[in-house]
Amino acid sequence: PLGRKVIGKNKTTRINVRGWSSVNNKQTTTAATTTTTKMNESNPSSGSLPTRQLRQRPNLNQGSKRFHLTPLTSAIIFLFVTMIVTWISFLGSISRDHRADYSLQKAEQINRKISLMVPMMAAMDARKISPPFKPQVSRMDTPTIIFTCNRENYLSRALESIYKYHPMTKYVKLKDTGDPATPPYRMAGAPIIVSQDGDKKEVSDVAKEYAAKFEELGIPFYLMHHKPRPVTVQVDQFGGKPYGRDGHLRGPEAYKSLSDHYNWGLHRVFSGEVYHDTDALLVTNGKTKDYFTKNTPPNPSRVVILEEDIEIAIDFFSYMNATAQLLDTDSMLLAVSAFNDNGFQSMVSDNKRLMRSDFFPGLGWMLSRGVWEDGIGSNWPEGWWDDWLRDEKQRRGRHIIRPEVSRTYHFGKSGGASDNWMGKQIENVAVNKKDIKWESEDLSYLEESTFRRNYWEIITAAKVAKDTKNAMNLIGSSNVILTYNDLKDFVWKAKYFGIMHDERAGVPRTAYKGVVEVKVKGKNSLFLAPPRDKLEQDFSIST
Repeated sequence: PLGRKVIGKNKTTRINVRGWSSVNNKQTTTAATTTTTKMNESNPSSGSLPTRQLRQRPNLNQGSKRFHLTPLTSAIIFLFVTMIVTWISFLGSISRDHRADYSLQKAEQINRKISLMVPMMAAMDARKISPPFKPQVSRMDTPTIIFTCNRENYLSRALESIYKYHPMTKYVKLKDTGDPATPPYRMAGAPIIVSQDGDKKEVSDVAKEYAAKFEELGIPFYLMHHKPRPVTVQVDQFGGKPYGRDGHLRGPEAYKSLSDHYNWGLHRVFSGEVYHDTDALLVTNGKTKDYFTKNTPPNPSRVVILEEDIEIAIDFFSYMNATAQLLDTDSMLLAVSAFNDNGFQSMVSDNKRLMRSDFFPGLGWMLSRGVWEDGIGSNWPEGWWDDWLRDEKQRRGRHIIRPEVSRTYHFGKSGGASDNWMGKQIENVAVNKKDIKWESEDLSYLEESTFRRNYWEIITAAKVAKDTKNAMNLIGSSNVILTYNDLKDFVWKAKYFGIMHDERAGVPRTAYKGVVEVKVKGKNSLFLAPPRDKLEQDFSIST
């Protein structure tokens, strides 16, 4: 063995394989000699070893031959051995009766993992792409504008729901889970624009906080500051004070200020002016800001409009995205709304049903460029813009698409222009919780003539009730239609059933050609409708 001691008469020498002597540290010149040492065999107690021969090993660097493997051969052998070991281990881990089925299942799982690897690698998380992340701004033709004033806590809640359910947030989450994902075709909800009435710092800080979050998604975020309309009166036109106890505007002056803010904000957005205001663009990364400055989104084809006290549902943007083309092409549409004024929990059931209505609900809606440029933008009113939009002079017989189950929730309870009158009325409205992919739904039934014909068949097939009590007796087994003779009669019967009973410009809330529909206990439909002859006239039914 290497390093074995050879005990001689006068010295001890350690010989190793390369022929080095530990005594004089010089290389030995003898190549292959045999050293024999006689030991004292008669006295084993002296510790001497028996006589033994020690052959010096040949120099391995001289003339020895070795077998060499190429890297490719080594890799093939390694993979082959690994496959065999894995297969043996795999077969040994399951019972003989289930080997065939389990093998197929395992193969399918492996194939699925392999198939997911390519899109996962290609669809890298936008937040991990080296800045600036370059989204396709050409898709961003449907911005969302949020009107706000001085309620920063409300704005934070509204922006949180927008961020949580934004299509790009969903897209990134899909990639994080390893599922193949592609960005939405139309970026409904991008860019994000906050239009602030005034310059309250706390409100601006909330906007800046969420601007950073949307920047990670590659969504440009703008903050516009509107100079508040000056209030010069001490008493408003109804004899009240313009400011409430909390210091917020109330009554007519508040509605005038709100209308002025809407007019200013929508003009800046539809004109694209906001996109060229570098001070309005909130971006922390310099390269990203340069990118969005040079690559501005197109002037909007339509705008999604929200306020600081509105939360959105999980499928809000999908709903807006799917109805955008219908809004653009149907000349009989004024807007798309996400809200149902009679959408209380006990009065709705079908979260996939959309309807046409003559009443404009607001509270989360979408306005097209075509409607804006067709007299709406140029004739915007001084105050009460929503009631002005409901007037027949502006509506001109056009309808609003609305869902049976609302896609927005109005949570404001203080500080609003109406002193939260509407909030108290609609705080129990149900909001959809299911993530419906509206782009995959067939919405052809909403075409005007198709919807009118189908709706006529539904209401005329309902059982006719004589009065409110008779209607309640019949509703358990079928749909019921109950006639009201005029608006006064409607108000009385609507109150009886717990329906919103007010009207604007002679149109009850949610009505379509005078018909107000609700689900009683979420089941069969109750129709409050004008007399039959009036219905036939409005539905263009020839008798």
